[in-house]
Amino acid sequence: MLCRLCRAVGMGRPRAASFPRPWQHSPDYVVLYNAWNDVKYFHEREPLLRVISAWRPDPRLTEYNALDESLCGTSQLYVRLRNRCINWRYHPGSEGQIPPRIPGATIQQAALRQYRLNLELFVDCARNIGAVPVLMTQMRLPVPGPPSPAAQEIRYEYTQFDHELLCEAFAHTDRIIKEVAQRKDVAMIDASAQLSSRPELLRNHVHTTALGAEKLAELVAHEIRRLIEARRFDKRP
Repeated sequence: MLCRLCRAVGMGRPRAASFPRPWQHSPDYVVLYNAWNDVKYFHEREPLLRVISAWRPDPRLTEYNALDESLCGTSQLYVRLRNRCINWRYHPGSEGQIPPRIPGATIQQAALRQYRLNLELFVDCARNIGAVPVLMTQMRLPVPGPPSPAAQEIRYEYTQFDHELLCEAFAHTDRIIKEVAQRKDVAMIDASAQLSSRPELLRNHVHTTALGAEKLAELVAHEIRRLIEARRFDKRP
């Protein structure tokens, strides 16, 4: 999320590699709001560069050649058979291919160090283009304690963790965000503390309902407004 003269731009676009796009808007403020997509790899012992392949489009939405494109546009039977074949091959879920289960997976310290490095690089990159970086904890449904009835919407299978370990992983992200914010002298918005574990705001683990999106936007707008006013005050003679 970015802000320039009351303009906000969301960079988390479905089916798009959004990481290079913020710098194209000459932003004044850049807010990093993410934890879930990093938590998915907290069980990995190997560096992420050896684990994550280059971004690829969803095969269900990509034509492979001219014949495939033509049949997709003219035959519903072909489209249905094609989708069945792709689903059988890739086993996609609501967030892409579901990884094979790894028995005994735990949170790896190397993965936590990688997450810290990601945040530090984000802060440095934002400052290098003249923007003000803001770190933000992620609101989520899983919180410590017995899972609520809404926990059935949490996609544990993408993380290799059970409820307890997933909550621990999110706690690590909160801690690291706060530590990096303090060490780098960066503003932080604690959405986790204010908006987590509220089924009316979250339709699953981290994705918001309409009301949740509204509350999250209000929180960000309030904090960004406060930062703008503070910077104006600091520049007064």
